[in-house]
Amino acid sequence: MINYTDTEVHEMYLDWFNNFLSTGKFAEHYDLSMTEVENVLDRGRKIQELINKQIENGKEAQNKES
Repeated sequence: MINYTDTEVHEMYLDWFNNFLSTGKFAEHYDLSMTEVENVLDRGRKIQELINKQIENGKEAQNKES
């Protein structure tokens, strides 16, 4: 598998989430095997979950200050 940075994986995940109806077309677009697609999407999902938690923690901290 090609080694993508976290930023690249996150951008690919968001591209898949927002623009693709199937993993097959995503694989074709990025010239990836289905195993590579699964790895990219799993990593991208985990990165997005971390971002979401950071956003939530920021909102909670901001509410405590108010």
